[in-house]
Amino acid sequence: MASPVRVIHYGLGPIGIEAARVVSRRAGIVAVGAVDKDPAKIGRDLADIADFPGPSGTVVRSSIADLPAVSADVALHSTGSYLAEVRPQLEELLLAGLHVVSTCEELSYPVGERTEIAAELDSVAKKRGVVLLGTGINPGFAMDALPIFLTSISQDVTSITVKRVNDAGKRRLPLQRKVGAGLEKEEFQRLVDAGKVRHVGLRESVQMLADAMGWELERVEETTAAVLARERVTTAYLTVEPGQVAGVHQVGTAFMGGRPVITLELQMYVGAAKDPKKDLFKDHGVIKDTDFWVYDFGVDAQELGRAMDKLLMMGYDGEAPKSYDGLGFYVYQKRQHTKD
Repeated sequence: MASPVRVIHYGLGPIGIEAARVVSRRAGIVAVGAVDKDPAKIGRDLADIADFPGPSGTVVRSSIADLPAVSADVALHSTGSYLAEVRPQLEELLLAGLHVVSTCEELSYPVGERTEIAAELDSVAKKRGVVLLGTGINPGFAMDALPIFLTSISQDVTSITVKRVNDAGKRRLPLQRKVGAGLEKEEFQRLVDAGKVRHVGLRESVQMLADAMGWELERVEETTAAVLARERVTTAYLTVEPGQVAGVHQVGTAFMGGRPVITLELQMYVGAAKDPKKDLFKDHGVIKDTDFWVYDFGVDAQELGRAMDKLLMMGYDGEAPKSYDGLGFYVYQKRQHTKD
């Protein structure tokens, strides 16, 4: 029987704790060490912190140097999103002779100035004979690796569009803060301008797609706008009042030959699961399978205007809303059984 893979958990925030729970349930993997800087976690058993049956016998330490003399194979690293900030941690783990799997978003597919940092870390890893991997759901799968895989069944690909909607209210507190949930619109914009509020990794996903397709991009544009709450939304960690920021509407667009070839659109905000499309059928009495209706999500005001103009030109009666918050819109044909 093969020996189990011995792992060290480096970083025990929400993601690191979930990783620890998964490892505790998996055959063939065993935790032999855990590191976190939080004084409230140092000295405690990993099972106690991650809430799985224990004790595990693995005590959380403040650093790699403080770990007991144990042999390990892999470090599961989950401490931060920005490569420059976590670089010393990654380098320390590589120099210790550990393979490293990291959830750092900017490591998933380094671009721009991060490519130099990645190259230096790659050199360290090769000298030590170990592997450094940046991965995750997004970036790392949902908006890049998965679309790349899906292109394999197409004979010709001229453009790629991905739209993802994520209810941040069901996610961890650091992510809710990262998308600006609970902020006033002015403070949100100030933090966006400072690079403090946004989904990290959209630019990396764009470049991964472009490289997979062999496309030489002319430029990449990225916009980040606030999604405002239309009603009070309460999560396990915070409450967002109407008019406050619920999260982000982020779009990355890549151009080639003067036209957009990659469009990645991310809606990540608390309350996203409250899909306004249900109002069509519940409040307005529209019959889903037989009535004419149009619904779209996360469009901008210009796109909404174009859609409304097209419907009016087709002979449908109606008017555009006086204000629009970017959450979504629907249009339906009035009939005897529908309600205003």
